[in-house]
Amino acid sequence: MTGVTLSAIVHRTQTGEFSYWELSGSNATNCQSPATCTVTIAQGNKADFAISISDPQGPSSGPKQVTFAASPIFATPAAKAEIDAKSVAGQNLTTLTFTDHNWDKDTLSVVLKFNNAPPMDPIIQNGGGGPPRGSNNFLPTSAGAFAVDLAIALAIGVVIGLMLRRLAK
Repeated sequence: MTGVTLSAIVHRTQTGEFSYWELSGSNATNCQSPATCTVTIAQGNKADFAISISDPQGPSSGPKQVTFAASPIFATPAAKAEIDAKSVAGQNLTTLTFTDHNWDKDTLSVVLKFNNAPPMDPIIQNGGGGPPRGSNNFLPTSAGAFAVDLAIALAIGVVIGLMLRRLAK
């Protein structure tokens, strides 16, 4: 798995209005402008993205604050579902997180949408071969899930034990 951290920096005019974006971060190259910024996800990996807005000259709250839009991301080709809606978090906040599953080798044209600033469109270059789609993982993923699985196994064991005891009589 690859972790990608990007910082979207807001530049403002002398009157405080939005002027332009600057984008920088890990696994990103050629980021003189967001449209030329390319993030490469190596073959066989998936990537967890964290994108934060830095607005050093702007307000930290209020109607002119730059935040991610209610529908903050659009990625093409959409049919590939490399980034699904349930993996996106951060709407109306200054940090956005999402997962790029990197199933297919492809170039994703991503549009990030904001409140009080124009969209930006960095490029994600997927190498493909991420985790299989719809893979079944039967192992519990948390301590709570493990406890539930253990309780169910114990209950089934008790029932089978009682049935065998009854049949043995």
